[in-house]
Amino acid sequence: MRKATLIIPAAGLAALLSLGVFSCATQQTVVQVPTNVNLPGNVRVVAQSCNARAMYQTVIDLENNEIVILVYNEMNLLNVIRTGIKADPKTQGSVPGTDAPDAEGTRGREK
Repeated sequence: MRKATLIIPAAGLAALLSLGVFSCATQQTVVQVPTNVNLPGNVRVVAQSCNARAMYQTVIDLENNEIVILVYNEMNLLNVIRTGIKADPKTQGSVPGTDAPDAEGTRGREK
């Protein structure tokens, strides 16, 4: 198995915390990815969403500019969806999440 590094922007970290994926306890979890899974190693996160069952991250694989959707539940990577859709990471904007509260509890809505 190989390890993957995912850089999570502050807004994404807030959503992960709201899912309970991370806690204040001294613990580190490394997602182990089977070698047969084509997980991107260098990405730009463009959107994130969650529900009671899973968290979804839409990223651009910076090796080939493909949009990839990563699906997690708690500590597990459930699915890597390679869409085949290409996007320019320099011009592709980010979509603010509206389904998980941010630090102000606004869920991305205007105050």
